[in-house]
Amino acid sequence: MEIDNKKIMKASDQAFEQYKTYLTSIEKISDRRENANRYFVTLNSAIIISGTFLIENVSNKGLLIFLLLGVLALSIFICIIFYFLINSYKQLNTAKFKLLHEIVSINIYDHQA
Repeated sequence: MEIDNKKIMKASDQAFEQYKTYLTSIEKISDRRENANRYFVTLNSAIIISGTFLIENVSNKGLLIFLLLGVLALSIFICIIFYFLINSYKQLNTAKFKLLHEIVSINIYDHQA
């Protein structure tokens, strides 16, 4: 009977270590996502500033429209990349949370049995 309790405790300790590892991993992914948010917001702000600079300093209307369309296309392209990156972070965290809940539910079930 005592051996079974030791095995259960060892399995419980391993499950707890896995839980801590996944929790740390989720926190790191959230930090990366926050850094990506900061980066892309800064990048889009710089693009907006460059667009206003062009409006104020380019006198040729045809050239101005061409440059502004280029700035607009660049901004849209960056927003699309931003969306896909943030969405992939979301999917990764969702999968890790599901696994984390699975570890917890298995561990609780094992202790109740």
